[in-house]
Amino acid sequence: MKRIKCILFLLTVLGAYACKERFQPPEVDTNLNYLTVEGLINTSGVDSTIIKVNRTVKLTNKVAIQPEIKAILTIESNDNTTKRNLEERGNGVYFSLPFALDPVKQYRLRIKTAAGKEYVSDFTEVKVSPPIDALGFEAQSTGAPGVQIYANTHDVTNKSRYYKWDFVETFEFNSRNFSAWIFDNRVDRPRNLLTEDIYTCWKTVKSNTIVLASTAKLTNDVLNKASIERVPPSNEKLGVRYSILVNQQVLTKEAFDFWEILKKNTEQVGSIFDAQPSQLKGNIHSVSNPDEVVIGYMSAGTVQHKRLFIDETEIPRNFKYVKPAACKVDTIPRAQFPNIFYSGYQIPVDALFDPPPLPPPPKAFTTTSTACIDCTLRGTKIKPEFWQ
Repeated sequence: MKRIKCILFLLTVLGAYACKERFQPPEVDTNLNYLTVEGLINTSGVDSTIIKVNRTVKLTNKVAIQPEIKAILTIESNDNTTKRNLEERGNGVYFSLPFALDPVKQYRLRIKTAAGKEYVSDFTEVKVSPPIDALGFEAQSTGAPGVQIYANTHDVTNKSRYYKWDFVETFEFNSRNFSAWIFDNRVDRPRNLLTEDIYTCWKTVKSNTIVLASTAKLTNDVLNKASIERVPPSNEKLGVRYSILVNQQVLTKEAFDFWEILKKNTEQVGSIFDAQPSQLKGNIHSVSNPDEVVIGYMSAGTVQHKRLFIDETEIPRNFKYVKPAACKVDTIPRAQFPNIFYSGYQIPVDALFDPPPLPPPPKAFTTTSTACIDCTLRGTKIKPEFWQ
């Protein structure tokens, strides 16, 4: 009897699990199709104006964004004397070559989509950024350890107050193994290290964080050691030579508030004990439907740029990058060359020859995987023009 009861109990449990269906939260499969706008009306006459226009997609989609294509973007002044269209570059990117705008006027962006919808931003004043006085770095062991990169700036007129930065990092790195030989059209020969080197490469990474600072509560409009980026200890970025290009922009109080809310929302941990995300309201609106949600904030002004280089020799020992040991190499006799090297999965490291007086070709090669040798799998072997 006991056994029958146990069997009935197990069947009941299994049946309960069998009846369960996968829960799909309705929000995950909802396509709200919000318009998102990102960029700056650059008034300097030195830098291009670049605006990115996209649509939000379902969280279940494989692509993160849906570009808004074939739209017409126009920059307009508040006195109707300026109307300048942007050109479509593709993938939702619209741009204009550098052109100077009167900093006394206010400007807005108008968007007409291919579907006939129209959006405009509020007119906004031009904010001219002061120069970046200096970029520096220091290794910090307290708090979150790392190499802290900072910026110094000031405005003698005390009119800037609200600052925003983005940056582009470029670093030099090496593959784990060095290859002195190459198979070119199934012929083995010494590698031309001037044109065929795949040991040294460069990689460029754009920032995806929101970096803000304000002097609104200070007497003087001065920022000293404003935190820009922190590179963790033992990071490959600091392995050979590192460079960061910092771009500084000044915001209006309203724009600063928008970016500060967006920063808080994107950096929250997601615990139920955290404050819930604040409502994000930008300055871009639908002309026909004021209730339609549009994500983004359009500003106008200038951008200041400054670059910093950091050599591996400038990093304290306990912060230095420790390169992984070289990958294990195998020895491949000539008879196996076609099977091993023609596929491209392995690359020769070095050649082995019979002792003199026997002439070449090599009797064998040491070899390892392409991933251990070819740095172009993660970067480019083309040295950047700005590299020093």
